[in-house]
Amino acid sequence: MAKLTVYLTVSVLALTISGIAAEVQDWSHVSENKQKEYAYGQSARTKWLEKLPADSQVALDVPYVADAVLKGSLPGSTQTLDLYVPPGAGPFPLIVWIHGGAWKGGNKEQQGTELAARWLPEGFAVASLNYRFVFDAQFPGMFQDAVDAIHFLREHAARYRLNPAKVGVIGMSAGAHIAGVAATADGHPAYRNNKQPVQAAVLLCGFYDMASGFSFNPRDDFANLYPDKKPDLEIAKNMSPVCLIHDGIPPILLVHGDLDLKIAPPEQTQRFYDALQKAGKPVKLTNYPDYDHNLWKPDVLNEALMFFKEHLSSGR
Repeated sequence: MAKLTVYLTVSVLALTISGIAAEVQDWSHVSENKQKEYAYGQSARTKWLEKLPADSQVALDVPYVADAVLKGSLPGSTQTLDLYVPPGAGPFPLIVWIHGGAWKGGNKEQQGTELAARWLPEGFAVASLNYRFVFDAQFPGMFQDAVDAIHFLREHAARYRLNPAKVGVIGMSAGAHIAGVAATADGHPAYRNNKQPVQAAVLLCGFYDMASGFSFNPRDDFANLYPDKKPDLEIAKNMSPVCLIHDGIPPILLVHGDLDLKIAPPEQTQRFYDALQKAGKPVKLTNYPDYDHNLWKPDVLNEALMFFKEHLSSGR
């Protein structure tokens, strides 16, 4: 019960400081499958909250934009984050988790709290993001949301006992695409609040090149990113990490499952790896021969943890 008291106190404090009160929204209008997805996320968060280290501090559903937070058409399509901070004085290196869901589903609760329960004991703070889905915001949309969330966490680092100079980002599937942009977009004119780079990135079975062999299907949900659903090669480049490589690229770990042949084409990962290597940037590629698109596996997460320990440890 003491742990729950800490969680409630810190959560309410964070929301009060931000000047925005938590609101309960009715999702009865969405499909049954999406209601189940949302309910599963809430259940998973509750389960893993009980497994956090004693005296951890938790801030839930914190808005990370200064203007009005979007109430999207689905529960996960909103500009809020959950933050988990280990006990102790800090400041702690921060790892930002970005969930997948085909750019149009999923939520921060599904895996974010589990990741926190695994990584807070290792001395890392963990943030888990929601972002606007493809049908709720045109480009830069979800990519800008990730950049804004990282900027917010750095701006409030002292409040949350975070080290703003030690920030890593990790994502899976569509989340890896967004995380890849967040890791490569610093200084790019298409994005605001992006002056500081992250220090490490782990990208799991993602999408990194939307521009090569540019094609466009206006019936595809992804088309909503483009104004009036019109193809735009420049926008495609601006959301392609392979096109955003520059001198300040952080160390990147790319992970792909060899059996992932239908969802995330393996050439996406290979193309990004080859481009980083050609540019002389620090990159590692790991292929898991027995895994498909689902890389939420203990050995993959352990490899990610070891990578973050190497590049975000306080002594570096």
